[in-house]
Amino acid sequence: AQDGSTHPIADIAAPIRAGGNTLDGVVLVVRDQSKRRAMERARAESAQRFTDLVESVSDFIWETGKDHRFTFANCRILDMLGFYPHECHQFTWMDLLDQPQQAKDFAETIANLRPYSQICLQCRRQDGGVVILESSGTPIVDAQGNFSGYRGISRDITQRKRSEEEQRSLQAQLRQSQKM
Repeated sequence: AQDGSTHPIADIAAPIRAGGNTLDGVVLVVRDQSKRRAMERARAESAQRFTDLVESVSDFIWETGKDHRFTFANCRILDMLGFYPHECHQFTWMDLLDQPQQAKDFAETIANLRPYSQICLQCRRQDGGVVILESSGTPIVDAQGNFSGYRGISRDITQRKRSEEEQRSLQAQLRQSQKM
């Protein structure tokens, strides 16, 4: 540039030959790549920002394919279910659900490709323990409108549910003792 600044460029050159093998000149096409590189940097920064957020939240963020097998899980799957993220491809939600009626209801929801919000799923952890997840999911469709999976988020509410159950039990005991 005339002001002494530099700009990334892409160039291509082609020889000009009038007759025979004598080089008569060169055609040189130069394109300024500043905008393209700025867009690439912005895209990379956005991807890094997304990755940082997904890996730093305390919730389990996931995605499934059209066969409902997990295709992505953030690192919270280890804390909540005892699986490493790379192991998630082996199973579906149905493999994790602990209660038959809940599995049946959930299967109907996902078979009809409906979004769902804050439903409680009682799941079996890899170590055999039980965890209650509050889950929300949205169907993913491709450019042609074809279903390609679900994307969602799940939160461990096991302790909250235990506390609620304990509170109900204590209230029932209190009511029973007041009757005496």
